Order: sequence, then C-alpha cells, then structure tokens
Amino acid sequence: MIKNRFTGTGPLFWILAAMLILAGNACYAGPWPRIHTYPQVNTNTVIADNATSYSVSTVISDEDGYNDIIDVRTLINFTEAGGVSTLGRGYLAWATSDAQITRYGGTWVIANAAGGGRWGYRTDAWGGTTYITPLGCSVTTSGSASGAVGTRTVTWTFRAKPAWANNPLINDFDVWASDASSHVIGWRDNPASFDVVPSQCAAYCSTPHPPVVGGATAGSVTVAIDPRDSNDDLFCIRVSPVLQRKEFVQADGTLGMTAFFQSKAAWGTTTVRGIPSNTEYAFTARAMRTIPGYCPSTWSDPAIIATSVLERTIDNNAPGIPINKGIFGMDAAPKGGSAQLLADSLAVSYNCSMRYAFDGYNWKTRTAPGGANTQSTLQRLREARDRNSYLQLLINTRGIGSIIDGTWVYSDTSATTLAALAADWIYYCNTIVHTKRQGDPLSGRDQAIINSINWWYDPKLLAPGEALPPKVTYCEIGNEPEGPYPAPPLTPEEYAQKYKVITQALAAEDPNLKFGPSIMTAANGNAWLDAVLSDPTNRVDVVYYHPYGNLYHIVNSVSGGVLDAADLNLGINGLRDLQIQRRQEILDRLAANNRPITTGLIESEWNPSSWQGSYNFNLNRTMAHALGIADGIFFFAEYGYVAAQYWDHPNWPGSVIEAPGQKLYKMLQSMTCDRFLDSFVEPDFRLFSVKDTTTGRLMIWALNMSEDRDKTVRLQVLGLPAAVSVFQHRLAAVNGPTSLITVNAPNDPTENIVWTVTDLTGSVNPASFTAAFPRASITMLRFEPPLKNLPDGARVTVLGKSVTAVYPGEG
Repeated sequence: MIKNRFTGTGPLFWILAAMLILAGNACYAGPWPRIHTYPQVNTNTVIADNATSYSVSTVISDEDGYNDIIDVRTLINFTEAGGVSTLGRGYLAWATSDAQITRYGGTWVIANAAGGGRWGYRTDAWGGTTYITPLGCSVTTSGSASGAVGTRTVTWTFRAKPAWANNPLINDFDVWASDASSHVIGWRDNPASFDVVPSQCAAYCSTPHPPVVGGATAGSVTVAIDPRDSNDDLFCIRVSPVLQRKEFVQADGTLGMTAFFQSKAAWGTTTVRGIPSNTEYAFTARAMRTIPGYCPSTWSDPAIIATSVLERTIDNNAPGIPINKGIFGMDAAPKGGSAQLLADSLAVSYNCSMRYAFDGYNWKTRTAPGGANTQSTLQRLREARDRNSYLQLLINTRGIGSIIDGTWVYSDTSATTLAALAADWIYYCNTIVHTKRQGDPLSGRDQAIINSINWWYDPKLLAPGEALPPKVTYCEIGNEPEGPYPAPPLTPEEYAQKYKVITQALAAEDPNLKFGPSIMTAANGNAWLDAVLSDPTNRVDVVYYHPYGNLYHIVNSVSGGVLDAADLNLGINGLRDLQIQRRQEILDRLAANNRPITTGLIESEWNPSSWQGSYNFNLNRTMAHALGIADGIFFFAEYGYVAAQYWDHPNWPGSVIEAPGQKLYKMLQSMTCDRFLDSFVEPDFRLFSVKDTTTGRLMIWALNMSEDRDKTVRLQVLGLPAAVSVFQHRLAAVNGPTSLITVNAPNDPTENIVWTVTDLTGSVNPASFTAAFPRASITMLRFEPPLKNLPDGARVTVLGKSVTAVYPGEG
C-alpha cells in the first residue's frame, strides 16, 4: 500500500519524515512480552470423564514489569488446527478487562480471576464447551510491577469431556500474550504435548518396533509398521526433522500437524512424499487402542533413512517462457530522502520497470497528499532511459489540491478533471517529450501544457540532441481505492465511474496504452475490482494488485519482535503458496466477470516481508528477506507476469552497507534473462533455470531456505555450446555458515553477507556435475558461451556493463 501518512511538501519534509520513522523504529523495537514457561498441564494423561479436574499454567514475563502484561490466552491445538476452528478443543483467556478478552470477537463467558483481572472462555468457536468444562482461573505475579522484569503466572482449571477422548489423542495448549503497548507474541506452538484418553489406564499398548523404511528417492521413502507389531492396535508414525511443523504421516503419505492412527494393515506400505531430498530422517511409531482402560504406548526407537540426492536435467535449448523485464521492477514514486537512499534505489532500477507517482498526485505541480515536490516526470523519464528501463504511471483517481494550514485539501475530485490531467500526462510523455526540445517554438496544446507545468527551475523538455526516453505503455488507474491512503477511500461505484472516464480519455490519447484497475488483493472477491470488471464497456488490459508477504507479521506478532530463524523459515516457505493463492483469486474474479484469465497481471507493490518490513527490525536486511525476494521474482517469471515493483526502498534507510536484497536486485538486473526454462520446488529449496537468448547465457539459481541443512544436487545440462565457461556466484555470509537472520545492518562496520564469484571453468564438466548449495544462501551458476558466438553488432550486458559485439577482420 502507498503509505503517505504525513502532510507537507518538498524534500525537507521527506527527510524529516524518514527521521520520524527511524525514531519510531527505535521505540517500536521495545520489549515484547516473553513466554517464560509454555503452558504446562499437571499431568501427561488427561481422563475425559468430565469429573477429574486439571490445571494448565503458563508464565509470561515482560521487561517493563508485570503490569505491562494485560492479556494472556491459551488455545488447545491452535497451530495444529491450521486455521480450522472446528479442530480446536477449547479457548481460555485472562486479561485486565472484559474489553481485552472480547476484542477479537466471539461469544465469551467472563468472570473474576483469583488474584486480579478477568478470565473467560469462548463458547462459539474453537471447540467451545464441547470438549472441556472450564472451571476457574488464578493469577500470581513476581518480580517488578514496572520498570524492570516482572512475570505473571496464569493458571486455568478445567475438566475434559468424553467427546475429547482420543479425539485427538495427542494435544497441546498453545499460547499468546500481549502488553499495554499492543506488542504481541503468539500464537506459539507448545513443544510439550499430553494425551487425552477415555478412562484411567489399566493397561498400556506395547511399544512398537521401529517402522520398516525403504524405497528412498529424492522426494519420498516408504514406511510400514513392523510385521511383529500387534494386529489389534492402531498406529501413528512420526518423522524427524519436522517439516514446517508437520511431523505426522497421514493416510495419503503427506505430512500433517496432527497424529493419524490406523491399523497395521491399513498402513500397509505407505509412500511418504513431498519431503526434501538429500536429508536423513528418523521414523518412529506409537500404538493405541480405542478400548477404555488401554492407554497408548511410548514411542518406538527410530528407523533411520535418507532421501537420495536430487538429480535435475536442464535443457539449454528448451523454448522456455518469455520473461518480461518489468518483473525486476522498482518503485520510483517522487519521494524524498537522503542522497544515499535515493542513489541506492536508482542503483537497482536497471533493465526493469519503474512505477512512478501516487494516487492524488498532480504531475504538473508535483503535489500530492503526502507531499511529493521532488523528482519530476522528465527526471524520471531520463533515469529510466539511462537504465534501459521504462516508466509505469500511476494515474490519479482521488483529486487535486494543496496543503492549507498543514492539512491537505482537495480542490477538485471530479472524474473529468482527472481524465484531462491523465490525458495531458500521456501527451506530454509520448508526444511533447518525443518531438520538442529546449528552445523549440511551441504552440497550441503543446504550449498550453508546458505553461501549466510548475516544476520550479527544473527543465520541462529534453536538451537538443539528447537521447529519447522510452514511451509510456502501462498505466495503473489509482491505487487501492478500498484503502485509506490517501484519504478519502472511494466506494466501488465511485472508483468504477472514475475508471471509465479516465481510461476512455487515455485510450483516446494513445490507443497503444495498457491500463487496468489497481487493488490490494481479491482475497474477499474485491468489490472495487468487480465494479470495474463487471462493466463490459470498461477496457481492462492488466490487473494491478498488491499481495504483500507476511514476514513482518511473523516477526511482529508471532516471534515477539525478534528475528527467529525457525519462524522465518516457515514464513519464506509459505510465500510461494501465498502468491499462488492471491493470483488465483484475481483469476477467479476475471472469470466471474467474463474476462479472459489470460489478462496480464502486475504486482505494482510487493514485498515478501510486507511494506512495514522495510522499516522495522532490520527485517529487510536479513538473508530470509533476500530469499523471499528471489523466490517471488522467479515466481513472476514462471507465471508470465507483465511486471512487479518492489515497495519500498530495498536498501532502506540508505547505507553504504548493502542489504542482501539490494545485492540480489543488482545481480538480477545485471545478469539479464528473457526466457524461463525450468523450475523445481521442494520444502526449503528452489532451483530455477533462466536464459538470455541474446548472449546465450544460461543461469541456474538455487535458493536454500533451510536454516541448518546444506543441499547437494546432481545437474545435467543439455545443449551447451562448446568451450562454455562456468562461474559460481554465491550470496552468503563472509565467515561461517549463513543464518536466515544474518543481517547487513546499515550501521555495521563491514558487510556480513556478500557475493563471492568462483570460476569453475576446467574444474567441472559443465554438462554433468554435482553442486553443493549451503544453508540459507542464494547461488547462481552462470554458463557463458564464447562471446564470438554473438551476432556482429549485438548489444549485450556483461557484468553490468552494456557492450557491443564487434569482430575485426582476421588476416
């Protein structure tokens, strides 16, 4: 989302705004509550008789004292439920007030807690009272009330109802807490589990033998219950290491978060699939019976097996999928900031798209609700030209106005005014700039438009003899009309009406333009998008949308304001699925409105960490963030996106110490490619092959997202020319193994993560060799054909430099 929350104009304003954000970050990074002790049940085996009372206690600490801890919650099997509330088995809370308990909705029964505060249990979801009878709650404190570390111990009592017996057998109490500053930690998965059985244990199932494993491939193994184990028992099978919190084999061979029990015969020989290659696994089994009085066994000893090394064949001569250079794009809105910050952003604006302007932006006066009296349209056109890039214009749908007494006031929000403003903009970019030079005589519309531009002392026309910039092709109509930035939000009807008037004016000005609506996402069947798409007279060439990633949310609201490698590993592994989901939601809206699902897609704002991730926790400077960027860009390539622009500055807040993501963008933009050849995706690992058809350069990109496991791959490359050179580029820590939370902080004395280049020519057979990819790293294998294979006069990019292939006569 475009987040111009301030009023004011000019570069000084933006520098002050940046200082405020940085100062806010210092405060924002204050102490979150911490889980001192995960919820502990006072027994390992709970009897579901609705007669026996049990207690569960958790200890939460806070550096600001226990008075700062205002809300503590526990929910049975929350993380295992995966968002499906019917899989919960009870939801309990303690807080300082009823309003705190009910702030996320739902129906609650609330009472006083012993020791102070209020406690409650939810009745309408997450199991309600179907599985438990909540009894009471008490709270005690220790340490300091304020100014230093203090703790709250919260204890709930309950009885287990018969409906919970063996349903499921293995359970846990997950935990969540917040403080008075709205800092949140949770929901956190409890590492300790307990069993729920129907009656007292009179006998125990025999501990199974280790499972029988075999049939290893690069992505699967087979597993069976040992033939010697009981025919009367039911068994579950567990695997370690855990794969994104999934540790139990399911009936279909996938992994899940909840234990699945079935008979030895039903298990048969099950193929466990979707597991990473080249990894050692330990399989254990556990037995249970549904007969009252029988309790489950302990876990068996492990059976050890390793998946085989991944083998991939890449065909260098495959036709591939065309790659649009716009996917390597960058935001180029007219913002202020330090000279270093602006230079950093321009340094990663080569061979790509550059998204220019804000909604509410008057290009003629360089004014907008957030203040934007900085880079002019001509300046950005020149910068795009000089970087072999192009501008993508964001067309104003909110209105024009000015700052009055420190507040932005719209003077005109009519569609006709905005349509005329947009048409003049296109005429300026694609006609005036391309036909007139400084000092040329002007008349008619040309003169009127130039006279209407107020850019202070900045030029309005190119100098005589100056190279032409690229013409504008793509126009984004507005920005997130459903959102509050800038105010006011538009109704679906208002947005659709403005869209129609503006796009008709644009099409009349230049029929070659490509334009479309711009929204956040269609996660809920976006009404603004539907309002445009449902009108068959509206032309829609592309859809612009903003599917931000969730790494910031994970750090801020799950990890408790700290960079946690395990949490970030889970997050970056899920980014691709999130992209697929958000894309499908757009396609569904297109289909529902009788629009072709081949309509172009542009992610005009995207960031794997979300836009807040640029400014908080140094998240944008982690290796995890860089891996998320790489995974996203190759997703755009594989799915044929028209363009994508990163929001905001990848090297925020500007520093000679480059963030890993900044370094990645530089490499991607210098090692250009125009064909996507191949992809391989498994948990913790990605392998993408791309090619530049002008130079013949082949690049194989490997993303190892694992925090603790290296990866080995046997590569076979078909169709390589003779005498090809091979280079390895690796983005990783300078010293020691890289972590997902290794950072290049802006104030570090030196860079912790750098690109290293190794010439492998002569040391490997480029057609067939084994490559190693270290944990938490990005590797690019570059296969360079001899330059003499290029056509005479070909213009190519080599190591970031534009060169021309010239072959002098021989002899």
